[in-house]
Amino acid sequence: KPGEDPQGQQVVELFADRLVCVVAADHPLDGGRISLRTFKAAEHVLFQPDPGHMIAFDLWLQQNYHFEPAVRLVLPSYGALPHAVVGTHRIATIPERLAHRFAQHLPIRILRPQFRMPQLNEIMQWHEAHTADAGLAWLRGMIVDAARSLDTAADQRRGAAKTRSESQQEPA
Repeated sequence: KPGEDPQGQQVVELFADRLVCVVAADHPLDGGRISLRTFKAAEHVLFQPDPGHMIAFDLWLQQNYHFEPAVRLVLPSYGALPHAVVGTHRIATIPERLAHRFAQHLPIRILRPQFRMPQLNEIMQWHEAHTADAGLAWLRGMIVDAARSLDTAADQRRGAAKTRSESQQEPA
């Protein structure tokens, strides 16, 4: 929640993103969607920032689908997950923006879940004791501007794709 939390932490929302699954380009799953049944049956590559630290998404899966994935590999970075599915039948769940970026240069496919998934809300937080620090205030401003530019760039890509699609259609 934007503003201040009870423990003196200042919080700013940066952006929201959808979670999608990525698989190797030659993965046997057909189409661009994945069912809950298939998701549950799959071998997973997970993001875990620290050993034993369960991220909010994994907790959400347990609470909403009473499910713990069959984990075959745990990595400390979302950015490593797309690399780890290449050449395997494993899946990884990552933010959609990141998936599209990696799909430009890795042999992976993006699968949209056919079931409810939580939204990823990226935030920036800091202790209130650092609010007045001019250098950190500048850095926070740069981070907020960069996060806003993600939405602008995504909107521009969607607009360009729509224009290309419309120009490629033959007249009726």
